[in-house]
Amino acid sequence: MWKFISLYFVIIAQATKLENFYGNWYQAAFYPVSTYAPVCIQYSFSPTSDNVQCTYADGNNATLIQMSIMTDKGQVIQNSPLPVMIVETPAEVMPALNMTCTYGDQETRGHVVLRLVNDNYFIMYHDNEPFIETSNAEVEQNAAFLFVKNLVSESELLQAMMSIEDLKRRRGGLMCVKENYHGNSTPNKV
Repeated sequence: MWKFISLYFVIIAQATKLENFYGNWYQAAFYPVSTYAPVCIQYSFSPTSDNVQCTYADGNNATLIQMSIMTDKGQVIQNSPLPVMIVETPAEVMPALNMTCTYGDQETRGHVVLRLVNDNYFIMYHDNEPFIETSNAEVEQNAAFLFVKNLVSESELLQAMMSIEDLKRRRGGLMCVKENYHGNSTPNKV
């Protein structure tokens, strides 16, 4: 009886964790610093109805989440399912990113890793792409995007970037804060 109840709670906890990512988020910062950064991009994450099946090398199925990228007027410019793996700690990020995922007969590393920081921040990790130009690429193991649910000021974002364990020793670029949201032409500080 207890095993059944425990399993039930584990399943509910996993579903609840995924729901924490649903809704509208802004990409607030990115790592490593690149030569180009858009100002404010709004993303929407929601459940997906796609039947795409992706199985990780450890035998677990990937969780699919619907990702939409929107203009400042709310128009969807990209909409696609995204296979994700959710981790709890910074130590889990690289092993999760290094895991392959199989779609039918194709094996790929085309997934992202999500880590919820708190109700207002989460980090999306992916492989460090070769198109990202950075002076310290040799020390950057991955690319990371810091998302914020409710926009914060530049000083609040900098404070968060300096206090989040997996980001505080990295050099990141600011993207979207209250000061540059919706047309304020203040340039990004990188």
